[in-house]
Order: sequence, then C-alpha cells, then structure tokens
Amino acid sequence: AWHFFEKVWSPAIWPMLIWSVAVVALSSRQSSLARHAALAAAVYLLVFGAVFPDADLAHRLVLGPVLLLIAVAAHGLERGDSPRALRIALVPVALLSGAQIVRSAFLYFLR
Repeated sequence: AWHFFEKVWSPAIWPMLIWSVAVVALSSRQSSLARHAALAAAVYLLVFGAVFPDADLAHRLVLGPVLLLIAVAAHGLERGDSPRALRIALVPVALLSGAQIVRSAFLYFLR
C-alpha cells in the first residue's frame, strides 16, 4: 500500500508545494502562523537533509512539512491573507496535481 502512495503522491506534491511556499512567504508578514509554519518546515527539512541522505526514505519524511505548508497556505487563503493572483493560481495548480495523481494511479495499475 505504501508503494502505491509513494508512486502516486510524490510527483503530484510539487505543484502544490511551490504554490504553498509562495502563499506562505507572502503571508508571513501579516501572519505569525505562516512564519511559524515556514520556520518549522525549514528546520525540519534542514535537519532531515543533514541526517537522512537516503532517497527512498526522503519521499516519506518530506510529506510532513509539505502538508503543513499546504494546510497553512489554504488557511491563509480562507482568511484572505494572500494576494488574489495566488488564489486564482490555486485552480490550475490543483487541477495539475489532480491530473498527475490520476495519471500516476492509472500507470501504477497498468503494471
């Protein structure tokens, strides 16, 4: 089950990660939650990068801070902390991530 999750989810996380980093970075001036989440994710990723160079393990350990940033970015959108352009950009980013999940799942089950 984890192999399926790893193969399907990993490629789809990148567009959402890039979008959420942009939202959190732009919201961090007004929101202490965004600042704390960015700091927590950065510290986690720096410590993780220094301690776990194994690529197989990397897929699993990176999901925590990535999902944290996505959740904080979505919360910032709900509160109206982020620019309108990033709110509009969420639609194609979510569609792209969804398309990648469907594609990866389809290819996974073809094997």
